[in-house]
Amino acid sequence: MNLFELPPGNKPPTEISCVDEKILAVPLSDPAFETYHRLDDVPPHFLRSMDHFFRIYKELENKEVTSMGWQDRWVAEKIITGCIEAWRMKKG
Repeated sequence: MNLFELPPGNKPPTEISCVDEKILAVPLSDPAFETYHRLDDVPPHFLRSMDHFFRIYKELENKEVTSMGWQDRWVAEKIITGCIEAWRMKKG
């Protein structure tokens, strides 16, 4: 993958009116993340920190967010592939 290098997981928080997917991606060239290949490889505290961030950052826009939890790499890859295809179709 070019842009994301390696997505170990995906988090689909949903706002009241839409699904707003979040992709957790790590740089393969950074030794701090070299063991992050699947969602199970990511430390639970890091996932909780990211979950907290995704829940509160929309408060500045007065939007409510409901977390649907984290999903593994294959889901993230499917979302990325789907977005690339949608962009290609829209581009024409």
